[in-house]
Amino acid sequence: MAGVPSDDDFFYNVAKETTTAIVQAIVLKRKATRKTNIRINMEEIASYAYYDGLKELKDSIGNISHKDLADEVNKASKLFEQILSSPQEYFSKVSTTLRSSLNIMTNGNIGKVLGSASENNFVERLEDGRGIILVVQTGTMLARETANIVGKEVISMIQSVVGRYYLSGKTFKTPLCLYIDELSNVVYRGIQDLYNKGRSAGVWIMGMTQSIADMIAVIGEDGAEQLLDNTNTKIIMRVQDLASAEKFAQLGGTVRKNSPIMSSAGGVTSREIEEFAILPHDVLRLDKREFYYFGFEGQFFGKTNAVKPASINIQFPNILQNKKTEATS
Repeated sequence: MAGVPSDDDFFYNVAKETTTAIVQAIVLKRKATRKTNIRINMEEIASYAYYDGLKELKDSIGNISHKDLADEVNKASKLFEQILSSPQEYFSKVSTTLRSSLNIMTNGNIGKVLGSASENNFVERLEDGRGIILVVQTGTMLARETANIVGKEVISMIQSVVGRYYLSGKTFKTPLCLYIDELSNVVYRGIQDLYNKGRSAGVWIMGMTQSIADMIAVIGEDGAEQLLDNTNTKIIMRVQDLASAEKFAQLGGTVRKNSPIMSSAGGVTSREIEEFAILPHDVLRLDKREFYYFGFEGQFFGKTNAVKPASINIQFPNILQNKKTEATS
């Protein structure tokens, strides 16, 4: 559900209800045929994410005659009846958006890696407590929507693992460090819980974004505020947007200071005023490498050290050269 784009709560909830019904039905079919060892993947879910597909699932679980599954079958059947009772024209609008998101995850190279996978070595290593380094480069400039959905699904997958650790009362022996560049591209409804509760399971998250407005556009103002509130350490560098600068300036709180006042007679007096410790234009005028730091240790102004050239360079595939070679061959 992390990859389903929707600004409407009702629309989002219907898509979530539909996905839940599909998964429940598939699980029931697995139990009835004693094939619970076979995992559900996105490709299988996508194959039922339309009106006739749901009717087919409803009929198939209705034929399950196992007495020990009677209650589950009854509940699942009622859920399908509620979903299918909606006008088909209305339901098609919801299922189209849901299906388009699933199709992105099940087609092409992404489908080979994620959509049709029958196992997840990354998750298995995390749950076994073994170390792992995973680098995900989505290529937003090439396919923005596809890249964003993949990023959201990967982080949502990690959040599910963290949730299982959290509910089991366990923590990662070695902190699980999650670095997210261009955070606004991969935020989704519910990622706030990862920021809020992840630290209890030994998760360290570093999210980098260029503007608060970008996150507000995706998860709303309340969601963006909640995410920032659950961020323990904030490092603010120069921004170009006045609204973001005003928001960051508020993090510094207010101070009381004496303001001189000159009277018409030439006398000078002073009065105590209260103003922001950091003014918006201070954030807008930060120089290169300068930053404001807000954390448990206090509030600081600093400047980063000069970065030396990397000792190891990653050589990425030359996509342009590959295309040129194919065209001339």
